Amino acid sequence: MSAFLSAASREELVRIIRQINPGQAPVCDAPLDDWLRLAGCAPGLGCQRVLAGILKRVNPPVAELYGPMLDSWSTRPANGYALAAILKMVNPPLAPAYGPLLDAWARRNAPRHDRDVAQ
Repeated sequence: MSAFLSAASREELVRIIRQINPGQAPVCDAPLDDWLRLAGCAPGLGCQRVLAGILKRVNPPVAELYGPMLDSWSTRPANGYALAAILKMVNPPLAPAYGPLLDAWARRNAPRHDRDVAQ
């Protein structure tokens, strides 16, 4: 993903993803751990595509609905807000529980402009 996404932020995202569909979490645990290692050493669009593939497995029955959006997200520099919006669709009944966590995560990881940092 983008250079602004720290190791702590990646780990936080993985914790949230595991809450989205707890029943599917055991299937995704090892791939998510592998993704964390990959993202730590090779962030970028390839890493985003790997994450998109994993996320489609989080809720296979509705992957057809949000899969094209994930594919679109994974082909350009990461936008945390877009990813958060997609992930809220993965398990709508649980979205009220993990949605605020995703929103906070996206806010904290939004790229900062140089002028924002200078202030």
